[in-house]
Amino acid sequence: MILFDNMESVLPDAEVKNPDTPDSLKRLMQAVATILNGSRDPALADDPALHYADAAEILFLIERLGK
Repeated sequence: MILFDNMESVLPDAEVKNPDTPDSLKRLMQAVATILNGSRDPALADDPALHYADAAEILFLIERLGK
């Protein structure tokens, strides 16, 4: 079952289309949507567009959900 098929499902439409929304936030929300759909692939944190702290949070989330 797919809960969120894209970042538009997670972020308000205005934020997705807003050119001022940082690419790192859009990439973070895409990774979160992928995790919510069941992926536990640590490679989601390897995106160079992610802020270092966001990548760490993705890995932490994956670790906690895996248990």
